[in-house]
Amino acid sequence: NRPRTNQPDVATNQAVQTSKPMIRKGPNIKLPSVSLLEEPQVIEPDEDWITDKKKELNDALFYFNVPA
Repeated sequence: NRPRTNQPDVATNQAVQTSKPMIRKGPNIKLPSVSLLEEPQVIEPDEDWITDKKKELNDALFYFNVPA
């Protein structure tokens, strides 16, 4: 018989450690202030450009035999 102690035995301690997944922390990165960002430009939609790009995309998909 083993003497009783207040410390858990090694097998119980290992079971507790394996049941809890260890969460790794990444590096502590200090990001720059948002005030350094420039205001976004408001761009009006250009229907001619959109139509041209749509045609180019459809031609490329047809060339590679991609049904779309």
